[in-house]
Amino acid sequence: MRLGARGEVSTPGVVTASAVTDEVLPAGEATVTVETEAWPVVLLSGRVHVTGFAAGQDAVDAPGPVSSGFQVLAVSWTGIVLLAVVAGVVVWLVIRRRRARGSRPQVVSANPTPAP
Repeated sequence: MRLGARGEVSTPGVVTASAVTDEVLPAGEATVTVETEAWPVVLLSGRVHVTGFAAGQDAVDAPGPVSSGFQVLAVSWTGIVLLAVVAGVVVWLVIRRRRARGSRPQVVSANPTPAP
């Protein structure tokens, strides 16, 4: 009995990628790695859908389809650097504005009125 598997990875509105294993022996395992392009978001979620099939001339019933969800960190390092630069500029402007407010000269009267 020879079995194979056809897998598909999909993410909402972004990408779909697929891979096929040629043959998996009974009680065996197969590891398949699929690389896809995705928008650089903080958390990427999607689904993996695997369907078994009979490989070769064997007349066997293949296992039914299996589906599972996943979540992966998809961090864009350039996006993080850009966010840090923008945050640094905002902090610098706020500090500069506060210092400018605190250094204004105070108006002092030249002729103080004496107390009675």
